[in-house]
Amino acid sequence: MPLTDIFTRCTRPNGEKPLKANMLYTSVKSPYAFYCDLFVDPKFKDPITQFQQFQWERGQTHEKQVLEKEHPGMEKIAFADDMEGFRYLLERMAQGGSAFGGMPIFWLPESLSGRVDLLEKARGPSVFGKHHYIVKEVKVAKNIRQEHIIQAAF
Repeated sequence: MPLTDIFTRCTRPNGEKPLKANMLYTSVKSPYAFYCDLFVDPKFKDPITQFQQFQWERGQTHEKQVLEKEHPGMEKIAFADDMEGFRYLLERMAQGGSAFGGMPIFWLPESLSGRVDLLEKARGPSVFGKHHYIVKEVKVAKNIRQEHIIQAAF
């Protein structure tokens, strides 16, 4: 199947606001926070605390370190917007790139979108040929929790 067809199929919107993987993570951790993310005007939300900012930055640093260790020299892909990034990702997957970090992915016919921590090449057929890609999540956690599993499965 040509890449333009794959891109078009994946990005054909159905009119609904896309559900993102981090929203599922939030829904398991705090159904109330999930509700607020969907329905409360942002001007009524509490600002992010310093501790929440610290946790986010710590997670980003950890993810960057893990990706560099697991896939040293992994191509850093710059893109202007998520659609451009997704198109480039599909092109590189079709070419057989070994791993990609932090790239946007879409399946808008079902209102799904996200940004994967890591896509890793594996043997086995797919629309890309004799290889496919496995999604891997990177977390700063000693134990895997339900919200981690749901986010990765998404």
